[in-house]
Amino acid sequence: MVNLIVGTRPNLIKIAPICAELKKRNLPFTITHTGQHFDSNMSKVFFDKLNIPEPNINLEVSGFNEVETVSTIMVRLDNYYQKNHPSSVLVVGDVNSTLAASIVAAKNNIPLIHVEAGLRSNVANQTEEQNRIVSDHLANILFPTTESSKQNLINEGLQNIFLVGNTMIDSLLNNYNLYKNDNFYINQNLQENEYIVCTIHRPENTNSKKKLSKIFENINSLSHKIKIILPLHPRTKLYLKDYNIEISPKVHVIDPIDYIRFMNLVFHSRGVISDSGGIQEETHYLKKPCLTIRDFTERNESVNTGINILVKEDMYDDIFDLSMNHFWKEFNEIEIPNKWDGKASQRIVDILIDSNDIKFI
Repeated sequence: MVNLIVGTRPNLIKIAPICAELKKRNLPFTITHTGQHFDSNMSKVFFDKLNIPEPNINLEVSGFNEVETVSTIMVRLDNYYQKNHPSSVLVVGDVNSTLAASIVAAKNNIPLIHVEAGLRSNVANQTEEQNRIVSDHLANILFPTTESSKQNLINEGLQNIFLVGNTMIDSLLNNYNLYKNDNFYINQNLQENEYIVCTIHRPENTNSKKKLSKIFENINSLSHKIKIILPLHPRTKLYLKDYNIEISPKVHVIDPIDYIRFMNLVFHSRGVISDSGGIQEETHYLKKPCLTIRDFTERNESVNTGINILVKEDMYDDIFDLSMNHFWKEFNEIEIPNKWDGKASQRIVDILIDSNDIKFI
């Protein structure tokens, strides 16, 4: 029986269509939630909205620093596997839960499957880069999302690589009618294509007073020209308070929201300003312009099309001008990566069924 590992809300978006495909074929699986980003309200909402079965166990690992998070997950997961030994372990993405589960699977000689393999920022001290490289090199089966991520794996001498597409796009398409027709953006007094969605949460931005101050200085300025809605991440809220950084009253601040409501905002928006990883893929597919507030990205396909602009620290003062120019361009003709067609999860399950390493028992 395959054990699916989740630790963060983006993990849930990535495994939801895999769960649906396994259920459709009556293939048994279990879900382990590490608790890395667990809160009773938001996690339950994500499970409910995405029709994911409740986890078989929650390891309840939260509130630690990175090393403690990884080590505690490893110990608790190993203890769980001694009593509930899965036939294989499936991890997604590049969070600390992914790294911890990959190591535990390898140490217990359990076949490891890595979905969203091969992404590379080529920044060695980035936590996610460390996590995905280790997971890739321990995995028995690798499922990259794009041709370039597949090539990264080949260049590193890895095998059992299968380009399947992107399960985040599967979720995007599976829930299309739900978020397209939701009235959430209307209830926020927003009008179609007349606002920008903004999310800032990455530690590299929030943990620096200089960076966070400059980011919000420019977002505040932009809010006087176009409406901005900001689902405020708890970490960002904490640091804004600690640094005494004010948000303009023109910025419409709301609490974190579930996947359907967030994609409803994105779908009906003019575009997105964010430091997220996955939103670069979602805006790419929806052909919504994006400004990514980061010094580097592991998702270069969207940057290469021009729909996504990487805004590095020395460009923060350009956010206003970039926004006023970028968000009024049309990107209807941009190329969508191969196999981003909503069938990635079907391909993944097909390959797992045919694999000699994976047993659904």
